[in-house]
Amino acid sequence: MKSILISELTNKENSILLLLPDTKSVNEAKVELTILGLDKNLIVIEKFDEESIQEKLTDLNQKEKVVLISTYKVLQAPLPSKAAIDKNTTKIETGTEFSYDELIEYLSLLNYDKDRFVDGPGSFAVRGSIIDFWSFSEKQPCRLEYDGDFIESIRYFDPDTQRSSNRVEIVTLASSLEDIQSENSSHIFDYLENPLVFATSYEIEKLFKNEIVLPKENIEDEIDEELKEELFDGEIETEEIIEEETEEENFVRSKDELFEKTARWIIEDELGRFENRVNLKISEVPLVNSNFELLFNILSEYAKKNYETIITTENELQARRMTELLSEFKKELRDLIDEGKIKVDVLAIKTGFLCKDDKLLVLSDYQIFNKPYRTKISTRQKYKKNRAKEFASLKNRRLRSSRNIWYRSICRIRNYSNR
Repeated sequence: MKSILISELTNKENSILLLLPDTKSVNEAKVELTILGLDKNLIVIEKFDEESIQEKLTDLNQKEKVVLISTYKVLQAPLPSKAAIDKNTTKIETGTEFSYDELIEYLSLLNYDKDRFVDGPGSFAVRGSIIDFWSFSEKQPCRLEYDGDFIESIRYFDPDTQRSSNRVEIVTLASSLEDIQSENSSHIFDYLENPLVFATSYEIEKLFKNEIVLPKENIEDEIDEELKEELFDGEIETEEIIEEETEEENFVRSKDELFEKTARWIIEDELGRFENRVNLKISEVPLVNSNFELLFNILSEYAKKNYETIITTENELQARRMTELLSEFKKELRDLIDEGKIKVDVLAIKTGFLCKDDKLLVLSDYQIFNKPYRTKISTRQKYKKNRAKEFASLKNRRLRSSRNIWYRSICRIRNYSNR
């Protein structure tokens, strides 16, 4: 029901934030909203490492209409400033002049590594009139084909097969956040313009539950030395652990501070604790658990109450199969289907709902058969951050770190010589 509501609200809202308790729920919501036709508006944040965040935030800055799906962790995640992301990102478009030599020079300036093939973020390759690069702001590598100094075409390509795919008009080029001076002092609401936020009261309460954290200066006295050695094997300093955890967890410190952000909130009150809550008169559907006799009783009961009943399935084949199963199970069900009181439609949603005011019952085949919902969209052209990319990214980070150390050493030598 929530996904259908969000789908309708995108006609009026430019910015929606859907908060969910875990990664599995995030991926399920992504599938539902993609099926409902919102794939071009969707951005999913499930990882909070610098590389993933940079790509998502760059994408977020470019969309006029956006539905952002993430876990509640995004509320407390310290992010690079929007200004730093904007300043660090260059747009490259077809039909414009960004000279061949200038682009190669610029890639080198950004500390990109030249190689025979592009296999990870921060690398580029040159072959005749073609320049390949994988920007830290893009989830796929890009291929630019030049006609002199004129950009004739831009395409994404598969890093494993090196085959070009869909043609695009614009891509972004950015250096790694590690290479720019940027403090993680921003938050997600700086990237969303007055968003409509979907959340639950239980998860927000859990996020800001009071925890006792010992002051860093007293931590050595409070923890028994033997216990500390047993826990950490003497290899990790306790002070560093506390600092690493509290830096992120205390970025937004309270519910009051959270609700001071510019946003509008739709908070689901599962526990029924708020007196001023709005009752939408929409409830969960009865449980079936693959019991066709129970399903027959439910469908018959709501048919007698003049409810319109819709059973949703994932595809046409399953819709036909569901119709056959119901018709063969009971003659009464076949009659209800023939009369149009029960309809079987293709709509791969996870859960149905019961709306008493509209006399509408929606059941999904996922609920009827207690099937796990999909967390991935099947497609031929799908790019993942595979091991090759992660290894290449690690290699590039080490190379950039070495270059930075080398550069600082040269600067120290020069400063010393000038004294």
